[in-house]
Amino acid sequence: MGLVKILLYVGDDTFVTTLAEDVDPTSRSENVWISPALKHNGSDYHMRFICDNPPLTIYTADFTIADMAPYSPLHGGTIDANKSTVETVSIFTPVLTLVLPNSTVVSTLAPTTVPLRPSAVPSVISNEEDSYMAHDKNPGAVIGGTGRRTTVDLERFKFRLVFIFWPALIGITLAL
Repeated sequence: MGLVKILLYVGDDTFVTTLAEDVDPTSRSENVWISPALKHNGSDYHMRFICDNPPLTIYTADFTIADMAPYSPLHGGTIDANKSTVETVSIFTPVLTLVLPNSTVVSTLAPTTVPLRPSAVPSVISNEEDSYMAHDKNPGAVIGGTGRRTTVDLERFKFRLVFIFWPALIGITLAL
């Protein structure tokens, strides 16, 4: 099989862009970049892997491209200190790893939404201990007062008695 060209389509037969050219199919993966300038969220995208030698076209199943950013986070999205509303910037990862048709790994990258909130006051770290921390510092503390720690120690003692001490006692007795 010769080199492959990867094309992106939307809908039935609407060509969107060429994702990669001259891809070696034995590499089994290719990094491509899908521009956020598409500005079309949809679940009707599919790719075509086209090979000229031999003449062959392979179609993928429909997949979704979501959260296409209306603008790049490096352009615009400024915060006004007097603004009371929170502005959301969609941070996108432009690199997507495509897996060629004869392999079985499929991965999806989702953009991350980051709310921008102006803050004039730094956060304060408290040095006070709360009541939960005080309980954890006592080595014999019982959680919730149920006596669970005593029960666990009693079970450990029973285990040692039955499976360690008793066979040792019988073994020593038989040896004498």
